[in-house]
Amino acid sequence: MNTELKNMLVQLLEGQTRIEGEVKKNSIKLEALEKNINVIAEVQTSHKGNQQRSLISWMYL
Repeated sequence: MNTELKNMLVQLLEGQTRIEGEVKKNSIKLEALEKNINVIAEVQTSHKGNQQRSLISWMYL
């Protein structure tokens, strides 16, 4: 019985270690996605500003 319990605990700990590794990898991927989204938002804001300035310039021609 002790050997079975020990084996079960070892398997649980190994599984926990694998899960922790996956969580870490996913966290890194999420951080990269967040950075990409922020860059896209900045570019969109910049383009919107440029379009508005172009429109205003065109209206006063």
